Amino acid sequence: MHYSSFIKLCSFIENNVKKIYSDPSVGVITTEIALHCCLRWLAGGSYHDIYLLAGISRATFYVYCHRVIRAINKSPSLSYNLPTTPQEIEVASEGFKSISSHDVMEGCVAAIDGIIFQVITTRMD
Repeated sequence: MHYSSFIKLCSFIENNVKKIYSDPSVGVITTEIALHCCLRWLAGGSYHDIYLLAGISRATFYVYCHRVIRAINKSPSLSYNLPTTPQEIEVASEGFKSISSHDVMEGCVAAIDGIIFQVITTRMD
């Protein structure tokens, strides 16, 4: 993730993560530290090295990872709206087709979590 994308994501979740004090020895847990911990954990990192590197307790690590996940899920800026009108569907389909190799993604209008599902539909003309 580029630094600018990381900072932008922090700005989307800042109000729901909040900077609070965990204990006097740790001080303020910033949104940046909370997001860093959560992203490393979700990418498969072990909480053992992540919370030690961040200088927080294991309990604080989990509290903030869950807080970040909830903040991301609540953020209107990060919500995904599927195309609903024929025009939106056509634009989305053409967009996927244009970025695929040899137009193999013809008819695709959305990809959630990087997974492509084959959907069989019938026309309702």
